[in-house]
Amino acid sequence: MTEKPVERRRISRRRFIAAAGGAAGSAALGANAVGPFFLRHVSAQDQGEITIAFDSPQFWKDQAAAFTEATGIKVNYEDVPFPQLHDRYLAAFVGGSSDYDVVHLRDDWVAEFGSKGFLEPITDRITPEMREEFIPNGFDYLSYDGQVYGVPRYLWLWQFYFNTDFVQEAPKTWDDVLTLAEQHTGDGAYGYIMTLGSTLSINHFTIHLRARGGELFDGRQPTFNTPEGREALQEMLAFIEKEVTDPASFELTATGNTMDIFNQGSIAMMLNTPQVFASANDPEKSKIVGKVKVALVPGATLPSASYSETGAIGIPAASKNKDLAWEFVKFVTTAEQQKQMALVLGRIPARPDVLNDPEVLEKYPNFQVVAEQSQYKMGMSVTLPESSEVNRVLSNELVAALRGSKSVEDALADAEEGVRRIVGE
Repeated sequence: MTEKPVERRRISRRRFIAAAGGAAGSAALGANAVGPFFLRHVSAQDQGEITIAFDSPQFWKDQAAAFTEATGIKVNYEDVPFPQLHDRYLAAFVGGSSDYDVVHLRDDWVAEFGSKGFLEPITDRITPEMREEFIPNGFDYLSYDGQVYGVPRYLWLWQFYFNTDFVQEAPKTWDDVLTLAEQHTGDGAYGYIMTLGSTLSINHFTIHLRARGGELFDGRQPTFNTPEGREALQEMLAFIEKEVTDPASFELTATGNTMDIFNQGSIAMMLNTPQVFASANDPEKSKIVGKVKVALVPGATLPSASYSETGAIGIPAASKNKDLAWEFVKFVTTAEQQKQMALVLGRIPARPDVLNDPEVLEKYPNFQVVAEQSQYKMGMSVTLPESSEVNRVLSNELVAALRGSKSVEDALADAEEGVRRIVGE
């Protein structure tokens, strides 16, 4: 019998801040970055090599080189664009390949890959002390059927951004957002923009649904075709029908594409990921330097709700170098390495001591709202072994309603029927 997916529990502000009591790492990226995971330098007879496949930012490659310098373990880095990672891993796993020793993980990939035996359980490698060093519930998000499969690296939290050329004070509710969007649409500007391509419409819908106390699933039971779900989708539709949302929203398949439009100065407000703040304040990329603020995501029945993914790292079950791979996992998730990741890439670190580091907060003031946001629902909304199929069906129906080709009621009913066929409930 398949265990229920882990419930996305709220993280109390007190727990979140208290977890930062440990000393924050401050060493620079390099061979001396040895943190509380008691990283050992591998002796000569232990040296070997591992292969990892991950995204293209130079920081990750520099980090791999620093690991080699610190340990003598060679890292073969396979550069794969992030949108292709899941399918690249899946093809390797299904084919029985042992090519990869370390892989990037998300909450939903843990459920999908872990349920099929493609990932190595690391439960016995994680000490109680290690658990305390990361965000509360961080390892729960990366567990399936009682086993932990990943170590948290960063949070990909959706935040609310606004351009102060249009909006001076953060709106508190989605009704406020709609009112402001109407006021600031015209003369080539739009009050709002969404990322509705691919399956990202689900993230927007999740946030609006959670703001009403709803959730997409209860275990394996779909719970989105409810009064709260219909209100949430109708609210999203209002932003389209009132023509306050940039029509490009339907074609945007990545939050980075949406960010690029926002940076040109013609959009008042949006939901997006942590990459925005640094990009919007880069004069080579942005026309709105110094004009972007970040606030608690607006609410409805509840004060706020958001969506987040855990960027994590794990080991394939087929790897022939699991011990060496574990050394890499420990190295890149130390406080020192997470601090450098935060400073260089602008990713929200998964360690509260690093999140509250003064140098990190000075560079990324958008991180200051994370502890407050964590009081409310966040986390991924679909974390089933069948996540990929579920996301495809649900997103298609959501977009059909938003494009006006189906009613809100019919779209959610059809989505529920399709999802139930997939999950067998």
